[in-house]
Amino acid sequence: NFDVVLDAIGKYLGLEGLAAYHLTFTGVSHSERADMYRIAHRTGGSVYQLTVPLILDEDASAPELAIADRDDESRVGTLKYKMGTATMMGDDAMHGAEACDYRATGGMRLA
Repeated sequence: NFDVVLDAIGKYLGLEGLAAYHLTFTGVSHSERADMYRIAHRTGGSVYQLTVPLILDEDASAPELAIADRDDESRVGTLKYKMGTATMMGDDAMHGAEACDYRATGGMRLA
């Protein structure tokens, strides 16, 4: 239940309330590595991006998300999405989609 998730995040961060102001879906069947970008900049910890995987290609083993080091953006790590586990990024989190190609299997990822 998404309300339970938002409530738990709000309590953890010591906030009185949270609101989802922008909901979107991203589906990918093949892509080059995307440019890194920030979703929020210097909001004082009031804006977060929550990504919930809905469909993952079960045969894919490569990470789907690239995340840059906050203090050294030339240092980039990757993350493999997992069903039932969301990612949450806040102020100045540099990130972008990793390259993928699911066309051979007819797969995709949707978050």
